[in-house]
Amino acid sequence: MKKRVPRRSAVSRLSGISIGLILSSILHVAAPSFLFAFGGYLEPEITLQESYSDNFLLDPDLKKTVFWTTISPSLKLELIGERIDLNGELSSNINWFLDESDFNTTDYFFNLSPRYKVEKGTVKLMLAARRDTTLQDELIESGLILNRSERTLLTVHPSAGFSITEHASIGIGYRFSMADYSDGESAGLFDYRDHFGVASLLYQATERSRITVSLSYSNYRVPSQGSSDNTRYAQLGITHHFSDSTQGTFFAGGYQNSQRGTDDRKKGMLFSGGLNKKFEQTAIRTNLDRRVVPSGSGSLSQSDHLSFFVKRQFSVDIDGSLILNLYENRNITERNAGKNTYNQISSVLQWLWTEQWFLSVSHSYTWAKNDGGKRTKENAGFLMLKYKWPKSIFSIQVLNSSRAPSKAQ
Repeated sequence: MKKRVPRRSAVSRLSGISIGLILSSILHVAAPSFLFAFGGYLEPEITLQESYSDNFLLDPDLKKTVFWTTISPSLKLELIGERIDLNGELSSNINWFLDESDFNTTDYFFNLSPRYKVEKGTVKLMLAARRDTTLQDELIESGLILNRSERTLLTVHPSAGFSITEHASIGIGYRFSMADYSDGESAGLFDYRDHFGVASLLYQATERSRITVSLSYSNYRVPSQGSSDNTRYAQLGITHHFSDSTQGTFFAGGYQNSQRGTDDRKKGMLFSGGLNKKFEQTAIRTNLDRRVVPSGSGSLSQSDHLSFFVKRQFSVDIDGSLILNLYENRNITERNAGKNTYNQISSVLQWLWTEQWFLSVSHSYTWAKNDGGKRTKENAGFLMLKYKWPKSIFSIQVLNSSRAPSKAQ
């Protein structure tokens, strides 16, 4: 019988090599004797954050100053196999507000992403569930200023990509999103269902340039209003690596929106342009795009978004970041016409105290205007302490009974 290499001693001898190489070695040794095998790791962490805001609800008339504490435990999982990989994360935010117990919430986040490798491509599935608040997570995602409410968002997103020639490949995908709001229409929020499908063709024109053509379709429904929006999209884009440290992307296209029960047709332009640049101690990312996003406003939103991010490594264990986000949003249907702007600039200083301990301090300034034309602003500060446990490496092996040696051997 073939002698197998002990797992524990192999890891200790190769401690300086990356986890990916260790797991690949494990699978290579195990392959002849096992039906399938996975190498993987678990990584738990916990975060304690103290926060302050001088206008927590972004109310232009009544500013509410609040202090709150957030405890965030999380667990990350990764499995790596010969054909199947899996990534997952489960985390929670437990929020306690000083003298404002009505604001107390417990948010959760869960995602699971298996990936199966086939001969000329990959099949993926992303499952996600989250419960959060609109004036935190949904605001960051879309830039839409909504009334504060608990949101439950479920997402199912299968996709696949296949090579058809040496330089060309195709991709297909489908995403279903279902959002429910605890306060519902009393807070001016509407539960919605969104179906989105996309097909794309990618062509590697040169070693550094890739061209993409995509066609997509979405159906956005608000059950309580009996409304349904169908939107078609078409985009053409290019991604170019100017050098090993500089990458640019540009996409342009358009959309056509129609509403059930009306003859109204709305058309609009879509675009996205970005540039990423890395220096020895600094990284810069900037992007300008226009996209159509579903939201709890009861309508699809056309969102124009300018983002800028710069990160500077001051030393081995200290870095700082500056983040700018500018949004302008307008609903693209007449039933909920309106436009708002949301802008935020944030600065972050992080200290890698040890290999497991992280300390960061940050400040953000927000200025915004709602669809009624009223302006508001907010200052917020955050102090965060995070601890990451060392990764626990493990392997899972299923014996191939047809090739297994008998007890007599």
